[in-house]
Amino acid sequence: LVVYTIGVPCAAGWVMTTSWAAAGSTFGNVFVLWAVNYLAVEIEQPFGKRANDLPIREEMTRMNALLKMLVDPRTQTPPE
Repeated sequence: LVVYTIGVPCAAGWVMTTSWAAAGSTFGNVFVLWAVNYLAVEIEQPFGKRANDLPIREEMTRMNALLKMLVDPRTQTPPE
């Protein structure tokens, strides 16, 4: 990605006729790819204590409550 960030302005300056088109297309391409890279880093590590991580403790508590409900003797018979 770093090589792409350095190489695209050179290639765009060589191919395109105006410097504004080269700068605009370069900025758009590089910005989108860096944004996707940062999103991939966040998705790659979903467990932790940061604000946007998955709430593992709450989900574990909820799942345990649901499993206890299934084991309850009142849920072993179908309704009449």
